[in-house]
Amino acid sequence: MKRDPVRLDRIEVVIQESTTGVLVKTIHHRKWGSSNGRVSYAIKVPRDADLRIRTTNGRVITDGVNGNHGLRSVNGSISAERMAGSMKTRTTNGSIDIELTRLNANEDINLKTVNGSIVLSLPEATTADLDVTTANGRIRSDLPVTIGTASKRKLHGTLNGGGDTRVRVSTVNGQRQHLPAGRFTGLFYRRA
Repeated sequence: MKRDPVRLDRIEVVIQESTTGVLVKTIHHRKWGSSNGRVSYAIKVPRDADLRIRTTNGRVITDGVNGNHGLRSVNGSISAERMAGSMKTRTTNGSIDIELTRLNANEDINLKTVNGSIVLSLPEATTADLDVTTANGRIRSDLPVTIGTASKRKLHGTLNGGGDTRVRVSTVNGQRQHLPAGRFTGLFYRRA
């Protein structure tokens, strides 16, 4: 955090520890509607941990954590690499890029953005039921999908015969630059 004595007293970082986890929170003491400050966190957690991260104006980046995850941002992208476990992410203005190295039975994925694209990387052996929608984009998959019903904007189907895991992905306005070959919009599944 850059130190500005006039503004530093307007930002408070609260850390609360309990038997179930740790809460880290930023409180902006605003004067006339503007905090004019920002705080960035780099937090290390055990490899096996359930993450619950929320931010209003900022991106969320996670790496290498196994558990049940809830990641949310209002104005910012969400990126999760080398993750395992269930995943629930939501952002209003930002893209979502998730790489899952393992997904067990009954560990669901729910990814949603309004203004941004979604890229989801799954292991090739993933068995799951798919529910994918986009209002202004395209759906593309590198994984073998058995299509139940499909249109230009919706896809309902299965990966590897389906299973106890549900994958729900939704975007309204998605656009993504990917691969040297060019540009496409919407949702994209790739092999992890």
